Amino acid sequence: MQKNIILFFILFPLIVLSQNDNWGKLINGFNNSDVARCFYEDTINDKLLIGIDDEGVDTITNSKGIIIWNGNNWETMGTSIYYSGIISNIITYLDTIYISGYFDGIGGNPNIRNIAKWNGNEWVDIGFNTTEHIRGMRIFNNELFIFGGIDSINGIVANGLIKYNGVEWNNVNNLPQFDTSYNEANQIFEIAYFENELYVGGNFNNNDYSLRDIVKYNGSEWVDVGGSLKGSSAWVNKMVVYKNELIVGGWFHKYDGNAGNNIMKWDGNKWSELFSSDSIDLSSGQVMDLKVKDDELYISGAFGVNGYGEKILKWDGNNLCSFGGDFNNNVYSMGFFRDTLYIGCGTMIDSLEVNGIAKWIGGNDFDTCSVLQSVPQINNELNNLIIYPNPTNGEFNLKLNSEIPLETEITIFSINGSKLFEKQFYQTNEIKINNLHLEKGVYFVKIKTDKSIITKKLIIN
Repeated sequence: MQKNIILFFILFPLIVLSQNDNWGKLINGFNNSDVARCFYEDTINDKLLIGIDDEGVDTITNSKGIIIWNGNNWETMGTSIYYSGIISNIITYLDTIYISGYFDGIGGNPNIRNIAKWNGNEWVDIGFNTTEHIRGMRIFNNELFIFGGIDSINGIVANGLIKYNGVEWNNVNNLPQFDTSYNEANQIFEIAYFENELYVGGNFNNNDYSLRDIVKYNGSEWVDVGGSLKGSSAWVNKMVVYKNELIVGGWFHKYDGNAGNNIMKWDGNKWSELFSSDSIDLSSGQVMDLKVKDDELYISGAFGVNGYGEKILKWDGNNLCSFGGDFNNNVYSMGFFRDTLYIGCGTMIDSLEVNGIAKWIGGNDFDTCSVLQSVPQINNELNNLIIYPNPTNGEFNLKLNSEIPLETEITIFSINGSKLFEKQFYQTNEIKINNLHLEKGVYFVKIKTDKSIITKKLIIN
């Protein structure tokens, strides 16, 4: 009998250490469900700069939008944003700190919008303002690239991407104007350099959909990347280069023809899975952030590990660790300060109230994480599982074309990872689900037996 290599969890006994021993809070966190959207480690001043959505810390004036963590207490940095807004990226270019996002007014100037720089004492404009969301900034070849929904800057056509050399702003290889579902220019969510080519990812397409959601500049023109993303609703959130491959995270699925569920890798010629989704299923929610630290890849988002509330992973190319913890919301962002992992998250991790930001205190060896190891196992017996009818009005059947399992657990998740239904069934290979009372839309059904795990898409009409 032919055997394949699949992955499975070896769970350390978490009852020995409570999750409060693995995750720590920063004083009382932020206000009103605010979240840390980005992190920047200032190694010169030994401080962590944090971009926040909206209010900041209610006991500290000028903490709206951006705040500093010195390892023990909060500090402010100039006059904060005037109204509600988000600072989603912080970077240093030519010894100057830049911030970008979606905000109105900062540094005492109500006319500064969506991008600013630090002059040593206060936030100032950079020579232009824009009404469009600037989603990020990156530095390549000693030039500062900014991207988002930018139409043009100072008369220079951007189409979502423009660069600055320290003196002037320039167009980037005449990136074309794509169609978008937003009322802005191209929605560029991320850019990356891989094998000396510039890659651009986001949520966009041309008229015939031959260029969609991810493109690259090959030195003479913008072209598709392995046939682009597949699916009527797909996008790229993050890209990083890891072990000589381009890792792409976002919202896309294998059932639409993609190589992976919300994360996959590109070697310059073809797409493939980063790790097997037969056992490690991230299809229930998007990958929202990717970071590389000490030759390890960190992954976070809305997915949940195999549909559960754990939303952050670490991958070293062979082994995959889940950090543990039941998060009540997504892990939106990650950063490092003094070699410690910090995350932007919801209000709770298990019973610990963190309010938008937390740090890992479980130790450098991650002994408490759940380690995935490769072992020989028989092919996934659930590959031939059938859900019918699908689409459905809320009542459907599952048929397992395999030997009758001792126990089958059915869990249903919303498109953003919220658990809506869970039930166990015993010694049956035909299951009927009804009385769900779900709204119209796309859902994910995770089927777990004593031998296999698989996730299927369910459409309620």
